Amino acid sequence: MKFLLGVSAAMLFLSVFPFPIGYYTWLRLVITFSSGMLCFYHYKNDDYTMMSILGIVALLFNPVYPVYLGKKGIWLPIDLIVGCIFIYEAVKFPMEKK
Repeated sequence: MKFLLGVSAAMLFLSVFPFPIGYYTWLRLVITFSSGMLCFYHYKNDDYTMMSILGIVALLFNPVYPVYLGKKGIWLPIDLIVGCIFIYEAVKFPMEKK
C-alpha cells in the first residue's frame, strides 16, 4: 500500500507539467483507486474524518463521471494538496507483514 501511495503522490506532483490527456485519465483512475482503498482502510479503523476527506477526493478524481474544473490553474493546488495527503498517509500507514 505504501508503494501505491508513493506512486499516486508522484503522479500528482508530476501533473503540474503538461502531459497528453491520456496521462490525466490514467491519473484519475489511479487516484480514485488509491483514495478508495484508503477510504476503506479508515472506515475499518473508525477514522471517519479522513474517510470523508478521501471519499471526496475519490469523487473529485473519478474517471466515470469526471468533474471538470476548467483551467489547469484550478487543478494545480488540488493536485498538490492531495499529493501531500498521500505522502502523509504513506508515512503514517503501518508496515506490511511479510
